[in-house]
Amino acid sequence: MTIVLYFITKTVYFGLVVMQLLIFLRVMLSWFMLDDENAVIEFICDTAELFVAPIRALLEKSEWVRGLPFDISYIVAFVIISIVKNALPVIKL
Repeated sequence: MTIVLYFITKTVYFGLVVMQLLIFLRVMLSWFMLDDENAVIEFICDTAELFVAPIRALLEKSEWVRGLPFDISYIVAFVIISIVKNALPVIKL
């Protein structure tokens, strides 16, 4: 049973790390004028947006967030993923 929990925990952790990387790449790509038809860029943007869009929708309900000149939903998403990663149990084989 411990080995199953170990692999589940490591798989979830790896998925969260990949999501953080995709969000980071999405933020970096937003600074450049790149071709939206590129399959890799489209994959990065679409995958990161799957996680960021619900957070952005929640944040837009707040009056003080709507007045900001930049989108903080990526920062909030990154922090939420970090909290979840740190909350995962440490299972040693």
